[in-house]
Amino acid sequence: MNVVKNNICTIIKIIIIINFNMNNIYAMNKIVTLSSANEVLSHINNLSAEPTVFIDVDDTIITPKSYSFRSPPYNKLIDKIKANHDKYDNYEEIISNWRLQRKIILIDEQWSDVINKLKEKYKVFALTAMDMGPIGNIASMEQWRYNELSSYGINFTQNISFKNQDKANECFYKGIFMTGTKSKSKTIEPFLSELSTKTLVMVDDRMSHIDD
Repeated sequence: MNVVKNNICTIIKIIIIINFNMNNIYAMNKIVTLSSANEVLSHINNLSAEPTVFIDVDDTIITPKSYSFRSPPYNKLIDKIKANHDKYDNYEEIISNWRLQRKIILIDEQWSDVINKLKEKYKVFALTAMDMGPIGNIASMEQWRYNELSSYGINFTQNISFKNQDKANECFYKGIFMTGTKSKSKTIEPFLSELSTKTLVMVDDRMSHIDD
Protein backbone atom coordinates (compact mmCIF):
# COMPACT_ATOMS: atom_id res chain seq x y z
CA MET A 1 0.00 0.00 0.00
CA ASN A 2 1.46 3.34 -0.95
CA VAL A 3 0.73 5.91 1.71
CA VAL A 4 1.66 9.45 2.48
CA LYS A 5 3.05 8.80 5.93
CA ASN A 6 6.61 7.57 6.51
CA ASN A 7 6.98 6.09 3.02
CA ILE A 8 5.51 2.76 4.11
CA CYS A 9 4.85 0.37 1.27
CA THR A 10 2.77 -2.76 1.54
CA ILE A 11 0.07 -4.47 -0.45
CA ILE A 12 -3.49 -5.16 0.61
CA LYS A 13 -5.05 -8.27 -0.85
CA ILE A 14 -8.73 -9.10 -0.66
CA ILE A 15 -10.45 -12.39 -1.23
CA ILE A 16 -14.16 -12.08 -1.89
CA ILE A 17 -16.29 -15.19 -1.54
CA ILE A 18 -19.64 -14.62 -3.25
CA ASN A 19 -22.83 -16.64 -2.72
CA PHE A 20 -21.39 -17.96 0.50
CA ASN A 21 -22.70 -21.12 2.06
CA MET A 22 -21.17 -23.70 4.36
CA ASN A 23 -21.29 -26.46 1.74
CA ASN A 24 -19.54 -24.66 -1.08
CA ILE A 25 -17.63 -21.56 -0.05
CA TYR A 26 -15.28 -21.69 -3.03
CA ALA A 27 -17.88 -21.73 -5.81
CA MET A 28 -17.39 -18.10 -6.72
CA ASN A 29 -14.42 -16.24 -5.34
CA LYS A 30 -11.84 -13.78 -6.52
CA ILE A 31 -8.69 -12.11 -5.23
CA VAL A 32 -7.98 -8.46 -5.91
CA THR A 33 -4.95 -6.39 -4.97
CA LEU A 34 -5.53 -2.84 -3.75
CA SER A 35 -3.22 -0.05 -2.64
CA SER A 36 -5.09 2.02 -0.06
CA ALA A 37 -7.80 1.90 2.58
CA ASN A 38 -10.05 4.06 0.42
CA GLU A 39 -9.71 1.55 -2.42
CA VAL A 40 -10.85 -1.15 0.00
CA LEU A 41 -13.88 0.96 0.87
CA SER A 42 -14.79 1.61 -2.76
CA HIS A 43 -14.35 -2.01 -3.76
CA ILE A 44 -16.53 -3.34 -0.94
CA ASN A 45 -19.21 -0.71 -1.54
CA ASN A 46 -19.38 -1.78 -5.19
CA LEU A 47 -20.23 -5.39 -4.34
CA SER A 48 -23.73 -6.42 -5.37
CA ALA A 49 -24.42 -8.36 -2.14
CA GLU A 50 -24.03 -7.10 1.41
CA PRO A 51 -20.81 -8.58 2.82
CA THR A 52 -19.36 -9.45 6.18
CA VAL A 53 -15.84 -8.04 6.34
CA PHE A 54 -12.77 -9.41 8.17
CA ILE A 55 -9.68 -7.18 8.24
CA ASP A 56 -6.18 -8.25 9.25
CA VAL A 57 -4.35 -6.00 11.74
CA ASP A 58 -0.55 -6.27 11.61
CA ASP A 59 0.97 -4.87 8.40
CA THR A 60 -2.51 -4.21 7.04
CA ILE A 61 -3.82 -1.58 9.46
CA ILE A 62 -0.81 -0.94 11.68
CA THR A 63 2.92 -1.56 11.52
CA PRO A 64 5.91 -0.90 13.83
CA LYS A 65 7.13 2.67 13.65
CA SER A 66 10.75 1.51 13.70
CA TYR A 67 12.00 0.98 10.16
CA SER A 68 14.14 -1.91 11.43
CA PHE A 69 11.03 -3.97 12.24
CA ARG A 70 9.38 -3.42 8.86
CA SER A 71 12.32 -4.04 6.55
CA PRO A 72 14.24 -7.25 5.74
CA PRO A 73 15.56 -9.22 7.47
CA TYR A 74 14.23 -7.93 10.81
CA ASN A 75 10.61 -7.64 9.71
CA LYS A 76 10.37 -11.44 10.06
CA LEU A 77 12.28 -11.64 13.35
CA ILE A 78 9.24 -11.91 15.62
CA ASP A 79 7.63 -14.44 13.28
CA LYS A 80 10.75 -16.60 13.53
CA ILE A 81 10.78 -16.36 17.32
CA LYS A 82 7.11 -17.34 17.46
CA ALA A 83 7.65 -20.25 15.08
CA ASN A 84 10.47 -21.55 17.30
CA HIS A 85 9.00 -20.60 20.67
CA ASP A 86 9.94 -23.95 22.22
CA LYS A 87 13.61 -23.00 21.89
CA TYR A 88 13.24 -19.98 24.18
CA ASP A 89 12.84 -20.50 27.92
CA ASN A 90 11.65 -16.89 28.25
CA TYR A 91 9.58 -16.81 25.05
CA GLU A 92 6.52 -15.15 26.58
CA GLU A 93 8.64 -12.46 28.24
CA ILE A 94 10.45 -11.71 24.96
CA ILE A 95 7.21 -11.39 22.97
CA SER A 96 5.31 -9.42 25.60
CA ASN A 97 8.15 -6.95 26.22
CA TRP A 98 8.58 -6.37 22.50
CA ARG A 99 4.88 -5.63 22.13
CA LEU A 100 4.81 -3.35 25.16
CA GLN A 101 7.86 -1.35 24.08
CA ARG A 102 7.25 -1.04 20.35
CA LYS A 103 5.61 2.02 18.84
CA ILE A 104 3.22 1.67 15.94
CA ILE A 105 1.86 3.81 13.13
CA LEU A 106 -1.08 3.45 10.78
CA ILE A 107 -0.13 2.09 7.39
CA ASP A 108 -2.81 4.33 5.91
CA GLU A 109 -4.08 7.35 7.83
CA GLN A 110 -7.57 6.80 6.39
CA TRP A 111 -8.14 3.42 8.04
CA SER A 112 -10.18 4.78 10.95
CA ASP A 113 -12.54 6.71 8.68
CA VAL A 114 -12.81 3.81 6.24
CA ILE A 115 -13.67 1.27 8.94
CA ASN A 116 -16.26 3.62 10.45
CA LYS A 117 -17.87 4.09 7.04
CA LEU A 118 -17.92 0.33 6.45
CA LYS A 119 -19.52 -0.23 9.86
CA GLU A 120 -22.43 2.02 8.90
CA LYS A 121 -23.52 -0.62 6.38
CA TYR A 122 -21.80 -3.91 7.19
CA LYS A 123 -20.50 -6.15 9.96
CA VAL A 124 -16.77 -5.43 10.16
CA PHE A 125 -14.40 -7.46 12.32
CA ALA A 126 -10.66 -7.60 12.91
CA LEU A 127 -9.08 -11.01 12.32
CA THR A 128 -5.61 -11.17 13.85
CA ALA A 129 -3.15 -14.02 14.33
CA MET A 130 -2.54 -13.63 18.05
CA ASP A 131 -2.94 -15.46 21.34
CA MET A 132 -5.53 -14.50 23.94
CA GLY A 133 -5.19 -14.33 27.70
CA PRO A 134 -2.04 -13.49 29.68
CA ILE A 135 1.30 -13.62 27.87
CA GLY A 136 4.42 -12.73 29.81
CA ASN A 137 4.07 -9.19 31.11
CA ILE A 138 0.77 -8.57 29.29
CA ALA A 139 -2.16 -9.48 31.54
CA SER A 140 -4.67 -9.71 28.67
CA MET A 141 -3.65 -9.92 25.02
CA GLU A 142 -7.17 -9.18 23.86
CA GLN A 143 -7.41 -6.03 25.95
CA TRP A 144 -3.92 -4.99 24.85
CA ARG A 145 -4.80 -5.40 21.16
CA TYR A 146 -8.11 -3.58 21.63
CA ASN A 147 -6.37 -0.68 23.40
CA GLU A 148 -3.70 -0.52 20.70
CA LEU A 149 -6.26 -0.14 17.93
CA SER A 150 -8.57 2.14 19.92
CA SER A 151 -5.71 4.56 20.49
CA TYR A 152 -5.89 5.26 16.74
CA GLY A 153 -9.67 5.51 16.68
CA ILE A 154 -10.13 2.06 15.21
CA ASN A 155 -13.01 -0.05 16.56
CA PHE A 156 -14.96 -2.88 15.01
CA THR A 157 -18.50 -4.27 15.17
CA GLN A 158 -19.21 -5.14 18.80
CA ASN A 159 -23.01 -5.23 19.11
CA ILE A 160 -23.26 -8.90 18.24
CA SER A 161 -23.75 -12.04 20.29
CA PHE A 162 -23.23 -15.65 19.31
CA LYS A 163 -25.30 -18.66 20.32
CA ASN A 164 -22.25 -20.42 21.68
CA GLN A 165 -20.94 -17.54 23.75
CA ASP A 166 -18.44 -19.74 25.59
CA LYS A 167 -16.87 -20.61 22.23
CA ALA A 168 -16.90 -16.96 21.23
CA ASN A 169 -15.19 -15.98 24.47
CA GLU A 170 -12.24 -18.14 23.43
CA CYS A 171 -11.46 -16.03 20.38
CA PHE A 172 -13.72 -12.95 20.10
CA TYR A 173 -13.26 -9.71 22.02
CA LYS A 174 -14.92 -6.37 21.26
CA GLY A 175 -15.08 -6.91 17.52
CA ILE A 176 -11.72 -8.65 17.25
CA PHE A 177 -11.26 -12.32 16.34
CA MET A 178 -7.94 -13.68 17.64
CA THR A 179 -6.64 -16.99 16.33
CA GLY A 180 -4.55 -18.37 19.18
CA THR A 181 -2.96 -21.55 17.79
CA LYS A 182 -5.57 -21.96 15.02
CA SER A 183 -5.57 -20.70 11.46
CA LYS A 184 -7.73 -17.73 10.57
CA SER A 185 -10.21 -19.90 8.70
CA LYS A 186 -10.65 -22.32 11.61
CA THR A 187 -11.08 -19.39 14.00
CA ILE A 188 -14.08 -17.87 12.24
CA GLU A 189 -15.61 -21.03 10.75
CA PRO A 190 -17.82 -21.86 13.79
CA PHE A 191 -19.50 -18.44 13.56
CA LEU A 192 -20.08 -18.00 9.85
CA SER A 193 -23.54 -19.57 9.81
CA GLU A 194 -24.73 -17.01 12.39
CA LEU A 195 -23.53 -13.97 10.46
CA SER A 196 -26.31 -14.28 7.87
CA THR A 197 -24.11 -13.29 4.97
CA LYS A 198 -23.83 -14.41 1.36
CA THR A 199 -20.65 -12.48 0.71
CA LEU A 200 -17.49 -12.84 2.75
CA VAL A 201 -14.61 -10.37 2.37
CA MET A 202 -11.14 -11.05 3.78
CA VAL A 203 -8.63 -8.17 3.81
CA ASP A 204 -5.02 -9.23 4.43
CA ASP A 205 -1.47 -8.44 3.37
CA ARG A 206 -0.27 -12.07 3.39
CA MET A 207 -1.10 -14.60 0.71
CA SER A 208 -0.69 -17.43 3.24
CA HIS A 209 -3.74 -16.13 5.11
CA ILE A 210 -5.62 -15.47 1.88
CA ASP A 211 -4.90 -19.04 0.72
CA ASP A 212 -6.04 -20.39 4.10
